[in-house]
Amino acid sequence: MAGLPSADADNDDNVKQIKDIFKGQHLVEIDGTPITVKVKQVFVFPQSTGTLYSIMYRGYNFEKPKESKVTAQEVELVNFMNEGVVGIVDIGGGTVLLDILRNSVFSRNDRDQLNLGANTLYENIAGRVSRQFNINADIHKIEVLIRNGIKDGSFVYTRSAINKYDVTDIVKEEIEQWTYEIIDNINSTFKSLSDIDILIVTGGGSEIIDKDIFVDAFPQIKVKFVDDAEVANAKGFYYKGKALELKSK
Repeated sequence: MAGLPSADADNDDNVKQIKDIFKGQHLVEIDGTPITVKVKQVFVFPQSTGTLYSIMYRGYNFEKPKESKVTAQEVELVNFMNEGVVGIVDIGGGTVLLDILRNSVFSRNDRDQLNLGANTLYENIAGRVSRQFNINADIHKIEVLIRNGIKDGSFVYTRSAINKYDVTDIVKEEIEQWTYEIIDNINSTFKSLSDIDILIVTGGGSEIIDKDIFVDAFPQIKVKFVDDAEVANAKGFYYKGKALELKSK
């Protein structure tokens, strides 16, 4: 199971390239044990569908389908996918993918791939920290301090045991600005926002943006932030693979 940005997934040459890369014999290591895997079949989907599958199949028991416990949330999403309009905002490290699904079909008009992922935020913060404290801020340390401090809202840049800098104001200001940039791009990409039944926000970056600002920006739309957003696409493709395997039996 492989995912590509929706525009790339529409390109037959791109899809063939991905399939050719994965097909064949590969040596992988799982828990320290080398295993040879022979890939016979590859399915390529628009990347953002992974999140949808992760929600749809979360309560499904693939070994014992009759014992599956489907939640109201899962039923609601399936109804939206089949009969309504679903907006997807996938905030990754390098990109933000914007897609709209109408009656289970991805729109070719209301979509975009933006170079506005979390790395942009980290770079902006690193630049301000470097200038304010006259140091060469490490972007990887910026990423770690954000991940560690996002829950309690306190951010400290550590150069050594003695040299520590409180960068809370800088981080909060940059997160706010970054959130507004994403919102502006959603407004310009999704031409008919009022038609959207639900706006799903996923990807690791969705755990960093200012959620209050984001929700307030779309008062007419139901906004859902996905649980375990950083791995939602991967989980979804796993679930979809299991569903296809079950269907083929």
